Amino acid sequence: MISQEQLMKYDKLIKHEKKLCLVLILFAWLLFFVVVFRLYGSMGTVVQQTKPMLCMVYSLFYLGMLLLFYRTKYGKSIYTLAVIAVLLAILLAMRFTVLPFVSDDMARFIWTWMRQMRRFDGFSYLASDFSSNYNIPYLTIMIAIARLQFDRITSFFLLKYVSIAFDLAAAWFVMKLVEHFYPKRHVVALFAFFITLCVPTLLLNGSYWGQCDSIYVALGIGSMYYGLTECSRRCYLLGGMALAFKIQTVFFLPVLFFFFLTNKIRFRDCYLFVLSYLALMTPAFLTGKSLKATLMIYMNQTGEISILSEGFPNLYMLFTDGGKRVVDGIASTFGILLTALLCLTVCAYAYYYVKYLNHAAYLRLALLVLLLVPYCLPHMHDRYYLAADLVSVAFAFVFTKKWYYCPVILLASYNSYSFYLWRFYLWHYRYFAFAILLVMIFLIKDIVEETKTFYEIDSEGKGREHEV
Repeated sequence: MISQEQLMKYDKLIKHEKKLCLVLILFAWLLFFVVVFRLYGSMGTVVQQTKPMLCMVYSLFYLGMLLLFYRTKYGKSIYTLAVIAVLLAILLAMRFTVLPFVSDDMARFIWTWMRQMRRFDGFSYLASDFSSNYNIPYLTIMIAIARLQFDRITSFFLLKYVSIAFDLAAAWFVMKLVEHFYPKRHVVALFAFFITLCVPTLLLNGSYWGQCDSIYVALGIGSMYYGLTECSRRCYLLGGMALAFKIQTVFFLPVLFFFFLTNKIRFRDCYLFVLSYLALMTPAFLTGKSLKATLMIYMNQTGEISILSEGFPNLYMLFTDGGKRVVDGIASTFGILLTALLCLTVCAYAYYYVKYLNHAAYLRLALLVLLLVPYCLPHMHDRYYLAADLVSVAFAFVFTKKWYYCPVILLASYNSYSFYLWRFYLWHYRYFAFAILLVMIFLIKDIVEETKTFYEIDSEGKGREHEV
């Protein structure tokens, strides 16, 4: 029996450890700020007047993540928090070292658009017939940075910071996915967080290349997580926000649809999907842009790429060189119809066998869809496996015997990045396209076999609990 005096000592120890955790957070933040400041000094590319501001903003990401971990179960132990502080500092510093790189996309397009934005008053650029192919929310961020009138490099740094913030959000939701399957093994989920931040394509996408795919991917994975855990409203909210940022959110829509068909998310909450989408369009509406013109932004983007695959290992790489021009649109129409048919098949399977699907099966189906949609759709860019890359990390932690699916997907995706950025590829696209096809076939095999096993057990009347 524990005495009252022992309990009081234990409470004092806990309070003392929490104070130590806060001291550690502040010390780690100050140390990180100093390291970042020195790194900026060694780069020599940033205007000296903006260096303190850039260092402060970047170190605030670090402080914010540490405080977020502190407020969760991971902040209960000073030792765990110390490990988090060290690993997070290393991974953010890795991103920091590649920030000065300016890709062709940033130099030719993004800087041109930002200079155009500076000629308009306030956010009135949104009401114009702009040439940018980003949607309203990201353009609003770009305008806000452009209005600060910083030099080119400083503006690029700030824009890349936005992507890095969503890198952290994406890793957080991958961690939450893994945590859902390992509720009592927090170390496993925490390890998934740091492994996700190490994924090469995530590191390169925003910090190096200057792209913003991590935004819709983070929101999409968050929506998927809340759908899996039956938090219907949050699922719809994040799904609508993801679609507002990027049309590539369509990769996630079949996942949300089979969540809806299997009653994971409620129909009465679907208005939140529309509301969250329209809420992020508000800056355009305030400048006088019509609803029709706002909705047509995505429609105007569909014809931008006239080749079946732009450096992307998908179905079309198996039969062509990927650079074949689409003249009559037959191949393009076939790809869209095939994608729709296969997605409906997956959703119908989930609906018909819903009683034999556990949460692990939903994760398998989600990864299958995130591979299947960009694999079959025409006109795909080289960056469009990023969602599958990150979900495959969660998959590897949940299905440890099938861990090798993850590196195959990551290598296929990285191969496209390396060719675009450095004109070097590990292996020809065609071979990686075939490898992704094999992964999808094995995923389908795993799903069918597991469903068949549950079906046979149920038929024998033994019963089985299907929820993880």
